[in-house]
Amino acid sequence: MDLPLFSCTEKIQKPAIEIYKRAHEQLGLPSNVCIYVGDGSSREMTGAKEIGFLPVLKRVDLEDVYDDARPDIIGWRGLSIAEIEELPELLARINSPDQKQRN
Repeated sequence: MDLPLFSCTEKIQKPAIEIYKRAHEQLGLPSNVCIYVGDGSSREMTGAKEIGFLPVLKRVDLEDVYDDARPDIIGWRGLSIAEIEELPELLARINSPDQKQRN
């Protein structure tokens, strides 16, 4: 994780574009090379996608969360992981020469 940024500490509610702008500005990277990993609460996946980040859903058990109504993840067809430890493998796959030729 290069830059953990939390809406509660930044005092900006997701999906406000400003929090995503802060992330890519602090990283010093254009938004189209940034990846956003989240559990889908607060329409965060929509916000990340709108600014050009690649959203990756961290799947969670919705029976054990404070907000089980998460419209962003209903019918989610994007990239997803069950555990953060899966992220390096996912990044290797999407950055592989074979995958880049398909995009």
